Amino acid sequence: DDAFVTRSEYAVAMAAALYPGRAACLERSLVLYWWLRRAGVPVQFRMGAQLYPFLAHAWVERDGRVINDVAEHVKLFRPIEGIAS
Repeated sequence: DDAFVTRSEYAVAMAAALYPGRAACLERSLVLYWWLRRAGVPVQFRMGAQLYPFLAHAWVERDGRVINDVAEHVKLFRPIEGIAS
Protein backbone atom coordinates (compact mmCIF):
# COMPACT_ATOMS: atom_id res chain seq x y z
CA ASP A 1 0.00 0.00 0.00
CA ASP A 2 2.73 2.50 0.89
CA ALA A 3 4.56 1.91 -2.40
CA PHE A 4 1.31 2.29 -4.36
CA VAL A 5 0.50 5.54 -2.56
CA THR A 6 3.99 6.90 -3.22
CA ARG A 7 3.86 5.94 -6.91
CA SER A 8 0.39 7.44 -7.26
CA GLU A 9 1.40 10.73 -5.63
CA TYR A 10 4.46 10.92 -7.91
CA ALA A 11 2.37 10.18 -11.03
CA VAL A 12 -0.15 12.91 -10.18
CA ALA A 13 2.65 15.41 -9.47
CA MET A 14 4.36 14.62 -12.80
CA ALA A 15 1.09 14.85 -14.73
CA ALA A 16 0.35 18.20 -13.08
CA ALA A 17 3.83 19.50 -13.94
CA LEU A 18 3.38 18.57 -17.61
CA TYR A 19 -0.26 19.64 -17.91
CA PRO A 20 -0.50 22.86 -19.97
CA GLY A 21 -3.51 24.17 -18.02
CA ARG A 22 -4.17 24.81 -14.35
CA ALA A 23 -3.17 22.03 -11.97
CA ALA A 24 -2.93 23.68 -8.57
CA CYS A 25 -3.29 22.05 -5.16
CA LEU A 26 -7.06 21.61 -5.49
CA GLU A 27 -6.91 19.80 -8.82
CA ARG A 28 -3.93 17.65 -7.80
CA SER A 29 -5.47 16.71 -4.46
CA LEU A 30 -8.87 15.84 -5.92
CA VAL A 31 -7.31 13.59 -8.58
CA LEU A 32 -5.06 11.87 -6.06
CA TYR A 33 -7.96 11.42 -3.61
CA TRP A 34 -10.19 9.97 -6.32
CA TRP A 35 -7.45 7.65 -7.62
CA LEU A 36 -6.51 6.27 -4.21
CA ARG A 37 -10.11 5.86 -2.98
CA ARG A 38 -10.96 4.07 -6.22
CA ALA A 39 -8.08 1.68 -5.47
CA GLY A 40 -9.44 1.09 -1.96
CA VAL A 41 -6.83 3.12 -0.08
CA PRO A 42 -8.36 4.89 2.95
CA VAL A 43 -7.35 8.53 2.48
CA GLN A 44 -8.94 11.84 3.45
CA PHE A 45 -9.31 14.95 1.31
CA ARG A 46 -8.56 18.09 3.32
CA MET A 47 -8.99 21.78 2.69
CA GLY A 48 -7.78 24.59 4.87
CA ALA A 49 -7.64 28.35 5.01
CA GLN A 50 -5.46 31.10 6.37
CA LEU A 51 -7.30 34.31 7.25
CA TYR A 52 -4.65 37.06 7.06
CA PRO A 53 -3.75 37.27 4.26
CA PHE A 54 -6.46 34.99 2.95
CA LEU A 55 -5.11 31.82 1.37
CA ALA A 56 -6.73 28.44 0.79
CA HIS A 57 -5.07 25.10 0.27
CA ALA A 58 -6.00 21.45 -0.41
CA TRP A 59 -4.14 18.24 0.37
CA VAL A 60 -4.61 14.52 0.95
CA GLU A 61 -3.88 12.64 4.18
CA ARG A 62 -3.46 8.98 5.00
CA ASP A 63 -3.50 7.87 8.64
CA GLY A 64 -3.19 11.53 9.67
CA ARG A 65 -0.07 12.10 7.54
CA VAL A 66 0.05 14.51 4.62
CA ILE A 67 0.96 12.57 1.47
CA ASN A 68 1.04 15.16 -1.31
CA ASP A 69 2.59 18.16 0.40
CA VAL A 70 5.04 19.10 3.13
CA ALA A 71 3.57 18.88 6.63
CA GLU A 72 5.17 22.21 7.62
CA HIS A 73 3.37 23.95 4.75
CA VAL A 74 0.01 22.45 5.66
CA LYS A 75 0.39 23.67 9.26
CA LEU A 76 -0.07 27.23 7.97
CA PHE A 77 -3.73 26.44 7.19
CA ARG A 78 -6.60 25.80 9.57
CA PRO A 79 -8.48 22.71 8.33
CA ILE A 80 -12.08 23.17 7.29
CA GLU A 81 -14.06 20.53 9.18
CA GLY A 82 -17.33 18.90 8.27
CA ILE A 83 -16.43 17.45 4.88
CA ALA A 84 -17.31 13.76 4.84
CA SER A 85 -14.75 11.52 3.23
